[in-house]
Amino acid sequence: MNMMSTAIYTLGCGDRFEHQGEAQLSACIKAGMAGIDVFPVWNKSYREHMTVHTEPSSVRVEADAAVKALEWNQPYFVDADHINLSNVDGFIDSSDFFTIDVADYIGNAADGASIDNFIATMHEFVGKIQLPGVEEPLSVNSKELRSIFFKHEIPKSQER
Repeated sequence: MNMMSTAIYTLGCGDRFEHQGEAQLSACIKAGMAGIDVFPVWNKSYREHMTVHTEPSSVRVEADAAVKALEWNQPYFVDADHINLSNVDGFIDSSDFFTIDVADYIGNAADGASIDNFIATMHEFVGKIQLPGVEEPLSVNSKELRSIFFKHEIPKSQER
């Protein structure tokens, strides 16, 4: 695995069948020749691996092969794309970072302690908040915070 570094611009390289690694890396090389450092991030989701019958490690193999073939000496990465706790284990050895898929959690109610903790940690946002570049201050009360937490819209009668 390569060393992580500060990469300002990255290019997501999704290659479902693992045949375009060198072509994708060539785009980064051309960008560098134009004065823009772009670092490739090869990715493939768990769902895509299941669909085309590959393993997470195959993305690392493709990335490493492209880097070697084109003598790339800049940072590059492999992303475990759209993973969750049920499938992360297969990605740990071959990935530099992880894009977590939160779809299974959307719409699920939180327990009371989590809600109370959220409200308690957001107390600094109760009152008037002046945001840079926004003329009118934002005004938030505890009831609105709770409403935001539950993703309920504030009734039109309460909007300011």
